[in-house]
Amino acid sequence: CLEQVLGRIQEVFGKHSEPFPVLSAASGALRALCDPQLSLHRLGDIARGRLGDSLGDRCHLQVSEMLQAVSPDEEDVYGLAVTLRRLSALFK
Repeated sequence: CLEQVLGRIQEVFGKHSEPFPVLSAASGALRALCDPQLSLHRLGDIARGRLGDSLGDRCHLQVSEMLQAVSPDEEDVYGLAVTLRRLSALFK
């Protein structure tokens, strides 16, 4: 069941872009699952690390693409902003 919950949290981060209330609630749930007092907190830590790595990689790719573009369009800027919001919500 814990793996299903962690999977759902990752889905929320993949689908939503506004920090409040959805991403902050998902981040709070993930933070609670990473509590060292829980016996399965390592799974939460791993899920948070993977999600952070995935968002970090996406951010790096988007920044690289924007720097190479002659004139980044609004879609590129919006995509980067969404990724940064997700990263911010994850580590808040």
